[in-house]
Amino acid sequence: MAVDKLYSIVPRPPAVEAGHLLKLLKYGGSNLARRGGLLTTLLFLLLFSGTDCRKNKDNIIPPDNGPDTTSHNFSFVPYVFGGNGGSSYFKDVAIVSDSEIWAVGGIYTDSGFFNAARWDGQRWELKKIPFIGSCSAVTYPSLQAVWAFSSSNILVTNGGSIVSFDGTSAEMDCGMNSLLSGAINKIFAINLQNIYIVGNGGTIVHYSAGTWTKLSSGTSLDIQDIWGMMNPATGEEEILAAAGEPAVSFDRAILSIRGETVTKISDAPIAYDLFAVWFVPEKHYYVIGDGIYEKNMLSDSLWANSVQQITTYYTTSVRGNGTNDVFIAGAFGEFLHWNGESWKSLRVQTALSNGAFTSVAVKGNLVVAVGGNLSSGDLNSKAIITMGRR
Repeated sequence: MAVDKLYSIVPRPPAVEAGHLLKLLKYGGSNLARRGGLLTTLLFLLLFSGTDCRKNKDNIIPPDNGPDTTSHNFSFVPYVFGGNGGSSYFKDVAIVSDSEIWAVGGIYTDSGFFNAARWDGQRWELKKIPFIGSCSAVTYPSLQAVWAFSSSNILVTNGGSIVSFDGTSAEMDCGMNSLLSGAINKIFAINLQNIYIVGNGGTIVHYSAGTWTKLSSGTSLDIQDIWGMMNPATGEEEILAAAGEPAVSFDRAILSIRGETVTKISDAPIAYDLFAVWFVPEKHYYVIGDGIYEKNMLSDSLWANSVQQITTYYTTSVRGNGTNDVFIAGAFGEFLHWNGESWKSLRVQTALSNGAFTSVAVKGNLVVAVGGNLSSGDLNSKAIITMGRR
């Protein structure tokens, strides 16, 4: 179908249309090939994407963080990985410290295939994390998500199982495999005995006391992200998940998880799909995707902001140090920072010509975003890591 004909049939807002095409990038080269190829997909993304980022408006909720603000002043360094063997990309990233960062995905180089990269404080080194067990047909598969407790205690997933990796050896756990309704997208772990995984088809699985248990999520949507933090008012871990299918529909769900009970919470008046969630309990809550939506309290009746109020780009990941230090990344290298007073787009330093960030992590004055990008003249996308320091 010609691009102009497609556009005339689907006249959606730019950020929304970009969201529906972004998922094709997110799930890697094999899925892209079935849908017309990476180049075509990214061309569509370029045509349907917005071009500006909007500053804080009067009707955007100011997070309840007090008078303190943080600096917007970051310097970014990009790192590019990949060769001619196939389309390369990173899917997720975790920061342990300034000298211990892990990014995972699928990276084709002239010297072979890798599924991870480690930062040692000086440089990035590509790694191969093995999946050896009955539920993995490939020894070194592409990886979907990572959760790192420490340099010697890292959890990664290929979408169908979990590997515990100590930096040298890997131990595979297939216990959740038969409980999955679709591929795993994210890991959230409170400790090694309290782990949640979320994924496609409404998948939520919980690990506790040596046993994996499938939870009833109440949705068949793909659950894209999960985040949790101790709520000081209740003394319990507060956990939220965001679900949506940007290549399929505008349907969405925001899920609250308490132990092994899952409850849908109001998404009014959001009209488009969601992709990520982050919050500080009892202070401020974000859900993002086709738009950036926020509340000061989860009990507030409505989510604030309209679909293109803060940025016209589709957004894929949100994390923060606190309510006055929040980072949001997305399509075409969009990179937003809330400093407690205003939003600022740092895309002038982080722009991607034909790609997207898929995950962002932050620790103190260090922020890292990962994803994929197709540069002019390249046949295959390259895996991207962008590191920012304040």
